[in-house]
Amino acid sequence: IIPIRDVDSIMEKLSYFYEHRDTAREMGQNARSHMENYTWHNYEKNLIQSYSVLNKLPTLPLADFEHY
Repeated sequence: IIPIRDVDSIMEKLSYFYEHRDTAREMGQNARSHMENYTWHNYEKNLIQSYSVLNKLPTLPLADFEHY
């Protein structure tokens, strides 16, 4: 993590990745693999699953909410 507006830290990290290109490439590939799970299709699937779980919960009669 790089502190905000810390030019020296930014320069240090950029230099590191310039000198260690294999590490930078590997980190990029790992990030891409991780982000491939975040698709609209998966979002939809998770949302439907969450609503399904919520829909199975018992509901309270409206009278129970009068005190709030």
